[in-house]
Amino acid sequence: MSGQPAVLVYADTLGAPSETFVTGLIDCVSSIGRPLLVVTHGISPAGLAGKRVTVLPRYPCRWTPAWLVNLALRTLGGRELFEGALRRLLARSSFDVVHAQFGQPGYLVCRALPRRRQRAARLVVNFYGYDATGLPESVPQWRRRYAELFRYPNLAVVVEGPAMKARLAGLGCPEDRIHVVPLCLAEPAGGWPQVSPSRDPHVLGFVGRFVEKKGFAFALRALAPILTARPDVRVVMIGDGPERPLLERLIAAHGLAGRVRLPGMRPHAEVLSEIARMGALVVPSLTAHDGDSEGGAPTIVAEAQLVGIPVIASDHADIPVSLCDHSFLFKEGDARSLVEAVERYLAHGGDLYDAARARRCTQERHDRRRLRERYAAIYRGGHGG
Repeated sequence: MSGQPAVLVYADTLGAPSETFVTGLIDCVSSIGRPLLVVTHGISPAGLAGKRVTVLPRYPCRWTPAWLVNLALRTLGGRELFEGALRRLLARSSFDVVHAQFGQPGYLVCRALPRRRQRAARLVVNFYGYDATGLPESVPQWRRRYAELFRYPNLAVVVEGPAMKARLAGLGCPEDRIHVVPLCLAEPAGGWPQVSPSRDPHVLGFVGRFVEKKGFAFALRALAPILTARPDVRVVMIGDGPERPLLERLIAAHGLAGRVRLPGMRPHAEVLSEIARMGALVVPSLTAHDGDSEGGAPTIVAEAQLVGIPVIASDHADIPVSLCDHSFLFKEGDARSLVEAVERYLAHGGDLYDAARARRCTQERHDRRRLRERYAAIYRGGHGG
């Protein structure tokens, strides 16, 4: 590739509160080549102001002729109507790089890319979590689909850390095609907030989707005795999801009403402001029964370190790599280990944790300029660092 590359970024949806790293990546790579085009099937009001975005509708209205045809295609052949529009878009434009977010869009765009060119376009695919862990376990045909993706002649796969790299290698991706690159964080418009003067060291915060792999139900069960014995300790769980009814039942069963707050989903800026008022962030991630995993590490680990509050986290997946201070690291899925870490934090008020060093380390790891250089190298066909 010579000169400025023409880049297309493809993502299923944009602007989801739990996927700020996608918009962060788009902001990061948008200046690498010619004006970047983003293709998606859905975008929230908060997504990508000022970017060139093409929306390809994916799911027709129910019970329309198009919906019935799409259902038949998906059921009988594993295809969908929108793939024709995607194929035509790729065929009429000369993109040097197509950069897919998550493995499923990576496979779909791999299938849609024209192969008649003298040199196949560079295909870059970021894997993040469920796409490489729970999906191949619960839907086995995705192993076959990924095998097809991994045979693409000009492929680069990007993961967050060594645990995710090992997972992709286990799925059959050649190791020389796997690049380890930290997440591109979505930077708040006003900069990263710092610890609030009203921060309460007795507030334990949880942030994320209410799904099994986040470990919130596990943590609430384990910490219930501490919350019962210590009225000064409180919990706030920001997020929502299918496990909300379970969390509400646990709160009622352990008599924790008024001690555990569930404020629901919040915009990114509000979440960061809330983190700045927490005593510590608790990240009890674990592998779900269906095999679903963080894959890498939750974005919130890095964000809490940039804000400057202690992080109490499990050693799940690539969390130890993302976490710069291991003072409150505990064993994944081990209730006693979690309780010991929380008690250690409460006993010392977080003084064991070097927040300033954690911030410096995280700033260096997620430095936008360095990440842009690494992606530029990957786009050119190199290894990116």
